[in-house]
Amino acid sequence: QRCEPLPTRLESSYRLQQSSAGHSRTRPWFTFGRNRICHQKGSNISEKEKRKKMDITDAKLLLEQNELDKAIQILNELILTNGSDIQALNLRGRIHYKMQMWGNAMNDYAAVIEIDPGNAEARSGLIMAENILDYFTPDMFNP
Repeated sequence: QRCEPLPTRLESSYRLQQSSAGHSRTRPWFTFGRNRICHQKGSNISEKEKRKKMDITDAKLLLEQNELDKAIQILNELILTNGSDIQALNLRGRIHYKMQMWGNAMNDYAAVIEIDPGNAEARSGLIMAENILDYFTPDMFNP
């Protein structure tokens, strides 16, 4: 068995929501030790992948709860460790867009397009942010 520290309150509430929705009614994927969660043998997902998935899930949950600053912090940490994480960059771009931080949103979407030129979410997000800036900007140049 592999053990890791207990999940945060946010992770626990997300798991609780999943189980109450009926998604995991079979055998649980963990057992509780004293201060740790011990995963069942046979799990083939690496710890790094689990942590990344948890972080993205936490950030999405925080976005739904409109706690945008906390979600940005989680995503910034993810992007610092892996600058080519398309999912994290897209999500951070969406949050910046929601916060009306158009330049930051455009930078995130442009980074995704640089990594994956065919990414539809990044392309549409970039176009929407550009359209908003085009709408506001002409007034600044006309006296």
